[in-house]
Amino acid sequence: MKPNDPNSIKVKNPSVSNRKVLIVGDSHARDFASRLQPYLSDTYSVSSFVKPGAPMKEILTTANELRTSVTKEDILIIWGGSNNISRNNTKEAISSVSDFAKINPESNIILINAPHRHDLTPHSCVNKEVAKYNRQMKMVVKQYSNIQLLNLNLDRSHFTNHGMHMNSKGKHQTSQYLAELINLTLDQPQTPPLTHTHPLENDEPSPFRCRP
Repeated sequence: MKPNDPNSIKVKNPSVSNRKVLIVGDSHARDFASRLQPYLSDTYSVSSFVKPGAPMKEILTTANELRTSVTKEDILIIWGGSNNISRNNTKEAISSVSDFAKINPESNIILINAPHRHDLTPHSCVNKEVAKYNRQMKMVVKQYSNIQLLNLNLDRSHFTNHGMHMNSKGKHQTSQYLAELINLTLDQPQTPPLTHTHPLENDEPSPFRCRP
């Protein structure tokens, strides 16, 4: 990806940052660099590379191009699969993730599962495929200690009227989840302030798998 790509966004901290958080994803990842940054300490610098409409293979190709700039002190966040699901091509997405995991045994990776399609009926063939994709993604992640899975625990109120993409509330909640998981992955304390109730304070099940 070219540095001047209009879909490539970097959010810089005013202080010196020594840890990078790189987000690579489809249209669901839009705006998350600027939304995630306030929930992390000034030691982090968040960048996003958004590829609307891209299948998982293309997203992971971009992630691989960024691999040389990622150290053990950094986090690579991958968010894709929805476009494969809508094209009935879940198998290719899972295969791409599995291949990516094999060649990145030392990078700190967070995968985000595919959100439920609220623009479709709950029992539509697409939503059945979403559930299938997320189950298979979970099985892949279990094989790798360096990969964490963020299982989005969102309902209809977190999505736009159309129902396919998150609204501001959904993006806010997901940013909190991501910040929690990033700090757990790198063994960092949670950085205040959080302006809303922490997602795990109300005895809710954890949305992610932590390292043993």
